[in-house]
Amino acid sequence: MVTNQQEWQNKEEHTIANCVIYTITNKYNGKVYVGSSEKLTARWGKHRNELKLGRHRNPHMQYAYNKYGSDCFEYEILEYTEKEMLLHVELYWMNMLDTFNSDNGYNLNNPLKCGTRTYKPIDVYDMAGNFIKRFKAIRYASEELNISPHSINKVCRKVYTQTKGYVFRRNNEPFGQTAILVTHGEYKHRNFNT
Repeated sequence: MVTNQQEWQNKEEHTIANCVIYTITNKYNGKVYVGSSEKLTARWGKHRNELKLGRHRNPHMQYAYNKYGSDCFEYEILEYTEKEMLLHVELYWMNMLDTFNSDNGYNLNNPLKCGTRTYKPIDVYDMAGNFIKRFKAIRYASEELNISPHSINKVCRKVYTQTKGYVFRRNNEPFGQTAILVTHGEYKHRNFNT
């Protein structure tokens, strides 16, 4: 059983090519959350940080964390699998451990139908409006272009006009739309066709 970040990191270093199915088990009531990840250390850190900040996506896990404290959860790797099978294997374990049942677990959504896993394609343009590439989702653009997902999202929402010389748009959204910028409480409009 893996219980701390260093152990997770050591495990991950030896299995970089593999995807992981993991559980987070409440030591006090036995309820289990089943999850999957291609980057185990980062995913574990995200769970821990969201819980610590009181912002975990799963309100039942957040309630348990608040009630029992930061040491209430144990983390364990269930299985390594191929990327193509990741969500199917995750669903298999959710069903096997009956984690959709609130008496047994914390899972709220089927990973094959879950809205958080639905990809929203984005298009990338240079500052002149030339199409560069379509990415499956913000995270893929972020990884390839080495730009924070936060900055890309702000450009998509037209809070920023560009970041690092790139303009991002949701799939099929016209390039030349006007952005609304908020600067020191004042609203300014800026056209991207400059």
